[in-house]
Amino acid sequence: MNNTEIQTPVNVGVDVGKANLDIALHPSGQFYTIPNTEAHIRRFVRILKNYSIERIVVEASG
Repeated sequence: MNNTEIQTPVNVGVDVGKANLDIALHPSGQFYTIPNTEAHIRRFVRILKNYSIERIVVEASG
């Protein structure tokens, strides 16, 4: 038997604004707002590596 953990696939939605990124994870319903800076994006990508990402959808505000 394999000891690997089975993770539910996660879909990530990102609404891109000039100052902030609004990020939603489905199906968990988690929601984040982070500053739209390189440092914050890099930090958030490290968080996303803990999930089994199926797809990322990006939409620009405005």
